Amino acid sequence: MSFSTEELHWKYYIPLYCIFISMILIATRNFSEVQSSGIGLSVIHKLISLPLSIVMIFYYILNKKTITSNVPLPIKTYMGFVFIAILSSLFFSDSLGYSIWKCIEILANLMIAIFIWNLFSRNTLIGELYFDRIILLYKLILLISIIGIFIHPTLALRPPSLFREAFLPVQFFGSIIQINADSLGLMAAIVFYIEFIKYQNVNKRNYITIFILFLLFTIIIFAQSRTAIASLFIVLFGYFALNSKMGIFSKLFVFLSIGLSILFLIDYLLLYLQRGLTSSQIQSMSGRTEWWETTINSFLNLDFFQQLFGLGYGVGSRIILTEMGHSTGASLHSDYFDALISTGYLGLFFLLSTVTIILFKILKEFTTYLKSTEYQIFVGVLLILIIRSITGSTIALHNFFLILFLVTTINLYMYKQRTKIQ
Repeated sequence: MSFSTEELHWKYYIPLYCIFISMILIATRNFSEVQSSGIGLSVIHKLISLPLSIVMIFYYILNKKTITSNVPLPIKTYMGFVFIAILSSLFFSDSLGYSIWKCIEILANLMIAIFIWNLFSRNTLIGELYFDRIILLYKLILLISIIGIFIHPTLALRPPSLFREAFLPVQFFGSIIQINADSLGLMAAIVFYIEFIKYQNVNKRNYITIFILFLLFTIIIFAQSRTAIASLFIVLFGYFALNSKMGIFSKLFVFLSIGLSILFLIDYLLLYLQRGLTSSQIQSMSGRTEWWETTINSFLNLDFFQQLFGLGYGVGSRIILTEMGHSTGASLHSDYFDALISTGYLGLFFLLSTVTIILFKILKEFTTYLKSTEYQIFVGVLLILIIRSITGSTIALHNFFLILFLVTTINLYMYKQRTKIQ
């Protein structure tokens, strides 16, 4: 994206690289295997990279002597979420080692956000540089996944449903780097949004950018991630509605064209969105609502303190999934149900507070910075992630998008201060 022409010394990116290395999936284990075998060769890279990231962040902060407690409010509330996660793990988890490790994972992400804020006084563009680097890593993952189509075609392009043939018979997965279709689709949607906003805010039309946008759109379609498509559509709709550079007739033309296209293609769109699932599976959001209903019923049967603190960070979700016959799953496909069962009312309160504070800040300041390309990008990316968090693991567990959520939040709060400095 390259907002800036400044560069940061490569050593300051090592903690970020460690975060991404830790997300490389070598083998999938069910919960009983995790509890019985503990640390194995398949997770040794995580055991090295995440503690290394935390130690390096502490070293950089102490070495630069820029420690500050004046971090943005949503980062403070997220710190509250992490604190409750640690307490829940220590006092209520049936698998203490697993829960503590999951706490280390999100702590490593949080420390990077705090580190960026601490260095802001020395380098006002550090947040943007980190944001750029994360997006660059997304692009690299997408490129490697495309290459995987030619190396492992049967692993990269799989049927989206085992029940009946879907309208689009193949779904795009990461095969060289193992990554699910939903995550690939969301990465492509985020990069598409960024490239589209940049394209809309330049005078000269770049045909390379048009090709990249087409390629990203193709990835989104073949990943068949309905949440990624929905979140991108909502954010782009908002962009066109609020774009002051577009006249009223231009906006009407865009919305009328979209509306007529949807009306004309509605039957095909519905078949595509079904992905070969049965009507009952669609109604239950691919089984999600059944998991959520079981989560609520199980949560209401807990004692008072368990309802306050949950069943242990990361463990609560896996207990529910194991009961439902999905022992290899780690998330209930909703950050808020994950937070409820794993960290209780208190953890859910801090997580919802984080999201609510961000949304209020966007509503409060958006019109002030509406014409800024950078601000449009930060707001759009945050909204895409927040929408996705409703039906997918995004901001409550360690994954490819938590670090982007925290770094973009820091950039949102840095933007106002940086414009004052400039």
